[in-house]
Amino acid sequence: MFFPNSRRRLGSFDTQGATRRRSRKWRPALQTLEPRSLLSVTPQVNDLTAAEAADFSGAVATFTAADAGPFTTRIDWGDGSITDGAVSSGGGVYTVSGSHAYAAEGSYDVSVVIVDDFDSSTASAGATATVTDSDFLTPSPGQFTLTGMEGTSLNGNVGLFADTGYPTNDAANFTSTIDWGDGTTTAGTVSGPATTALDMLSEPGDYVGGGATYHFTPATGAFHVSHSSNDNQITFDYGESYLGHSWSVTLAAPNGQSLVPGVYDNAGRAAFRPPDQPGLDVYGDGRGSNTLTGSFDVK
Repeated sequence: MFFPNSRRRLGSFDTQGATRRRSRKWRPALQTLEPRSLLSVTPQVNDLTAAEAADFSGAVATFTAADAGPFTTRIDWGDGSITDGAVSSGGGVYTVSGSHAYAAEGSYDVSVVIVDDFDSSTASAGATATVTDSDFLTPSPGQFTLTGMEGTSLNGNVGLFADTGYPTNDAANFTSTIDWGDGTTTAGTVSGPATTALDMLSEPGDYVGGGATYHFTPATGAFHVSHSSNDNQITFDYGESYLGHSWSVTLAAPNGQSLVPGVYDNAGRAAFRPPDQPGLDVYGDGRGSNTLTGSFDVK
C-alpha cells in the first residue's frame, strides 16, 4: 500500500528517544564462570622396576579429575628421554601409561606432567625407576699366551668374555682389573665385539663418491678381506648382487712396516706412494682417481 505522506511521518519519528528507550531495555546479566579445576587430588606416579635394555610398558601414573578432559601427558624417564603418555580411564580414575627401555642399570627420577587441554591447567608428580642389571658375563674358554721381555712393557689381549644377558651393551660400561701374577695389578681396557660395516660420506661434487652417503653391512652385500704376506697392507672389498654396488678400500703402512693400530697421516695412493709414506686407495661403482691424499685410523 502507498502512503504519500510516509516520508513526513518518518521525519517526525523521535529516533533519539527511541534509541534511549531501547538502550534502557538491554541490560544483559553478567555470569561469573568458575574456573575448572583439573585435578581433585595430586597425581600419583608409581615407582617403577625395569631391566636394562628391556622394554618397559605399563602404567606410570594415576590421577582423578573434576572433568573428562581431554588431557595431554608427558613422561620424563630421567635418562634424558621424554615421551608422550597415553591416558585411559576407569572407575573415575585416569591412568597414564608409557613405554621405554633404559640403556643402563641404576636409579632414575621419573616425572609426569598432566595438562588439561581445555584450560591449560597442569599438575605433576614424580617417583623413582629402579633399573636392574641384565648382564650375564661368561668367560671364553682357553687362555692367552703372552710373551714378553723383562723391563719392557707388555701390551695385548689378556682375556675374552661374552655378555649373554645384554649382548649389545656398550664396552664403556665395563671395567676390568688385570693381575699380572707378580704382585702387580693394573686397570684393563675393555673393547667391544668387532662390527663389520663400510660407511662412506662423499662431499658434493666428489667424482668417486658422487656426493652420496653409503652404509654397507653384511645384510646388504658380501665383504672380503685380504692382506699382504708381510702384513703391510689390507684391502676391504664389498659387493652386492641386487643393486650392483661394488667398492674397494686399501690401507697400507709405509714400506717395510706392518699395519698396526694407530693414525696414519699424509697417505697417498697406495700403488704409487713414496716408500716412507702410508698408502690409501678408494674406488668403486666404476669410479676411481689417479691422485689421492688423506689419513686413516686403524683401531
